[in-house]
Amino acid sequence: MSSIELLYSLWAINSILIFFFMKTSRAKLILFIYLFLTMISSHIVLHNAFQQVSLAFLILLTALPFILFIHRPYYMMISSFIISISYAAILLWERISPIWFILAYPFLISLFISCIIIILVKPVYERIIALTIGMTIGEIIDGLVLHTYHLQKQIGSLYFLQNLFLSLLILLSIHLLHRCYIKAFSRKQMEQDIYTFKSRKIM
Repeated sequence: MSSIELLYSLWAINSILIFFFMKTSRAKLILFIYLFLTMISSHIVLHNAFQQVSLAFLILLTALPFILFIHRPYYMMISSFIISISYAAILLWERISPIWFILAYPFLISLFISCIIIILVKPVYERIIALTIGMTIGEIIDGLVLHTYHLQKQIGSLYFLQNLFLSLLILLSIHLLHRCYIKAFSRKQMEQDIYTFKSRKIM
């Protein structure tokens, strides 16, 4: 599967999960719009004398103000900073020891970032905000590090979007599976309570 096909597949799966399985809310609508705008602008690249930046990346950067609307904005800033440093570090490690990433491409980076987010942040939409902000800032850090060595890279390339969409897919899948488990457990507990109540009533 080519990079373009993988990117479109991940985008389609994420869109289906968000549109059909997430609870209806304003946050769901905003997330769906962001996902759509990111995808349609993924091939537009802006050039200047120093760097190449995709339009999709600039759209993702506009998610930064959402931190101010979160219950614990300072904690979210710290969490996003940890994610950004982790993402930049793993990109540098990928260049030093590429064999490990070839064996697990393209899942290793996304799995690593998703695990960090799950540990640091609990609400699903806050996880998505932390993912978006952390990875975009990490992409900037990686670009600045390469620029100091007079190396060029496109900020917000298809590879970045693949990692972002795959991480989003992991987070959404875990959230939906957890929600299904809670519903099944609640239903089983309710049936057990009803059975216990009837048994006591008969006695």
